Amino acid sequence: MIKTVILDDEFHVRDEIRSLLEEKYMHNISIVAEAKTVEEGILAIEQLEPDLVFLDINFPDGTGFDILSNCLYKEVEVIFITAYNNHAIRAIKAGALDYITKPFENREFYIAVNKAIQKLKKQRSQGVNFDVSNDYYNHNKRIVLNTAKAIFTVNESDILYCESDGNYTTFYTTNLEPITVSKYLKMFEEILSENIFIRCHRSFIVNKEHVQKYNKRGNLILKNGLNVPVSKERKEYSLNRIFS
Repeated sequence: MIKTVILDDEFHVRDEIRSLLEEKYMHNISIVAEAKTVEEGILAIEQLEPDLVFLDINFPDGTGFDILSNCLYKEVEVIFITAYNNHAIRAIKAGALDYITKPFENREFYIAVNKAIQKLKKQRSQGVNFDVSNDYYNHNKRIVLNTAKAIFTVNESDILYCESDGNYTTFYTTNLEPITVSKYLKMFEEILSENIFIRCHRSFIVNKEHVQKYNKRGNLILKNGLNVPVSKERKEYSLNRIFS
């Protein structure tokens, strides 16, 4: 399911978006939150980490651009829905998937949503494949990583940690140079074995089998001496998963 947040200060607009999504996309999209202010919008995105956001531009306490610029979480597709068309260029520069002006027609809305669904499905399916080899039953799946210059095959057991930087994820392994893939970290979190890999930070996933200790500065120390940060929000969850 595609986790979706609706951010608009007008109730009737939120209600219309929700009704259209529930009527036509109930098997693809799950609405996890709605908000009517910039502050509430930032909180919803940060806490829920949605895949898709419907975003108004003008709010009582700021703009939709304020929401995007103040969110640390960036792994989200955005469809702007606004009564003003003079922000279109800025929306495009902000990386918006689409831009719809109010009052919008259902057809225009459906085109934008279909575009989002196709893009998110493509992101989840391309660039990452599993080769179920003889090692599978030893819990050593192999992942194929497509980069701009080469294709790499990596055993899960050889992955130390993954680090995100916007739309890119870098894999650090035991025997290769860092491998950078043009995919969101969130996608790999869904694919990697959850009994081994822990999302310990907004920007990091760590292989708990390579963790040696946790220090008081908030870092996991790997067996090879590398440090991986643990966020305050994920500290209890991560330490319980790794050391219990």
